[in-house]
Amino acid sequence: MSVTLKGSREGIRVLLDPQADLPPLLERLDQVLSEHRRFLAGAQLIVDTAGRPLSVPLAAAVLEAAARHGVTVKALLSHPLREAAGQGGGGHRIVYGTVRNGQECRCEGDLVVMGDVNAGAKVVATGDVLVLGALRGTVHAGFPGDHRRLVYAQDFAPPQVRIGKLMAANPSPGPGDGPELARVEDDAIVVEPWRPAAGRSAGRPRRFGSPSP
Repeated sequence: MSVTLKGSREGIRVLLDPQADLPPLLERLDQVLSEHRRFLAGAQLIVDTAGRPLSVPLAAAVLEAAARHGVTVKALLSHPLREAAGQGGGGHRIVYGTVRNGQECRCEGDLVVMGDVNAGAKVVATGDVLVLGALRGTVHAGFPGDHRRLVYAQDFAPPQVRIGKLMAANPSPGPGDGPELARVEDDAIVVEPWRPAAGRSAGRPRRFGSPSP
């Protein structure tokens, strides 16, 4: 089985086979969550990728599948649970809880925030940045100069985004419009819905705020 449910002291754990191809793995995850929907109602899941690198697309797809079936992802892990409090393997770091006003969080590799990034906070990573809550503070992915990196947030409303050496400022950040992804296109930072809701056209990616020197 590519997707296994397992009870633990920490809650219900969902194990994803690290050897399985990603598209069928995600399809199977959707099936398992559907088959056990009544059992999992209101549950908070710990999703363990068992060593598979934790990328923005993978994490976003898992969160989307969970939301469709009314369950919450409490944690996303790609290393043993006992190691989750510190620097994870595979070039990433997982931060549990909120990054608060005045705090700065830096990471060599990909950074996953299992909570909000409040206004006045700052997160910086050499890799991708994934925020599983509201992004209200400033963010810098691909530090100092990697333009291939991504920023994902469940609620995307930062005052400023940096990717590599590019920066864009949002003069009037307000509530986000659901899960969104920021990336570089034609030397500009653009933002697009992670996956458009039913009846909503994806359209062209929108430029984020205004470019800043």
